[in-house]
Amino acid sequence: MVDFALQTGMLDNPKPRQVPMDAAKPILMWTQISIFLKAGLSLFAVALHQTKSHDTLTLTTHNETNRYGQVSRMLHWMTAILFIFLIPKGIFSSMIPEGTWYRTQYSVVHKTIGFIVFGLFIARIIWNKKSKRPELDNSLKPKERKMAHIAHVAL
Repeated sequence: MVDFALQTGMLDNPKPRQVPMDAAKPILMWTQISIFLKAGLSLFAVALHQTKSHDTLTLTTHNETNRYGQVSRMLHWMTAILFIFLIPKGIFSSMIPEGTWYRTQYSVVHKTIGFIVFGLFIARIIWNKKSKRPELDNSLKPKERKMAHIAHVAL
């Protein structure tokens, strides 16, 4: 995808800036790419380390009292990965000049992934009604519990 964007020359000649924030978009995209690359490499290193361990984590489909089950984890990670993918994709789509042949297709893909994330969000709400979420850890202070609740509601 990056090669495609570089070959179009669009990054050299993006659509005219309409608001002051438009000038920061390329820097913002490169910053996100470097953060995601570092995070991905870190997760890969952790996964590589865990493959050397002989401990096997067996999860049930439903949530347990002290941990999330398979369905909750899958819904969480699918939503997180797609949502993180949407951020630079949305920024890049706002930089594509009007009249560029792939602008509509790019926008359709971005919106489709957004609807998938929304569907996963609805599925997650339904799943949380069916399989209760684990309680917060007892070691959390009251302030931390309140902050966790606020973060959950905000998301």
